Amino acid sequence: MAHVESSIPSAVGSAIHVFEQTFGDAAIAELLTSGAGTIYAVEIDNTLNTATSYFKVYDTTGAVTVGSTGPYMILMCPGSSKIQYTFDSGVTISTGVTVVVVTTNGTTGATTPAGTVIVRILD
Repeated sequence: MAHVESSIPSAVGSAIHVFEQTFGDAAIAELLTSGAGTIYAVEIDNTLNTATSYFKVYDTTGAVTVGSTGPYMILMCPGSSKIQYTFDSGVTISTGVTVVVVTTNGTTGATTPAGTVIVRILD
């Protein structure tokens, strides 16, 4: 998994962060950031897969067992597609952002997509 973080200066004083996470061969949840935050947009690029992929967000900095830990939010992206989600008021995260991409919706999904999935998060 590759992880890239960029900061963009904001007119309101705090920086806006853009996270780019590449998911591939293992259903391992990855901690993107510790502490409270707000997710304003998510882009999921699932163009390298014919099957639907699900991006799971966990509000935790602790250990996540993919397939049994309940996600805070799940976003779907059809196969061979790129989709963008925007949240006008943002989705508030209180503890930290931990993420994974799998091919089955719900808590029990733990199988990774066959091809790479790229997710970009604006917080």
